[in-house]
Amino acid sequence: MRTAACDSTALRRVFAHSPVDLRALLVASVLPPPSSTKVPCMKPLPPGPLNLAQIQEYVAKMELERGFANSTTVDQALKLAEETGEVCKAVRKCASLRMDPNSTVGELGAELADVLIYVAAIANREGLDLSQALRDKELVNEKRTWC
Repeated sequence: MRTAACDSTALRRVFAHSPVDLRALLVASVLPPPSSTKVPCMKPLPPGPLNLAQIQEYVAKMELERGFANSTTVDQALKLAEETGEVCKAVRKCASLRMDPNSTVGELGAELADVLIYVAAIANREGLDLSQALRDKELVNEKRTWC
């Protein structure tokens, strides 16, 4: 795993618009002590299931370490659209539908993971807590009539 050093100013800039609880967690976990100017950013993902807050935290750190922190919401939304197309190609492959034999197709799980990363990246840029957004949306959906 590649480990880069992060400066605290860049980290604060990335999380300026993140949900307060996520920002506080990240500041406490990765900002260097006052006497230091740099600290390794990422730890490996923990084993077992992850909750949405953990995913958002990981993606925020990953983007900073890998140099994606300056990408805009529009940049990330366009990449999300590309990744959803790759999910569709992987579904076609899983369903044994005809495809261009020269087409490169990823595994469905990997493509879905890419989509999740971009969803978290967009949410982080917009200061959205995905867990709360899901709860709020389901309150609306529960009132709908579904066929």
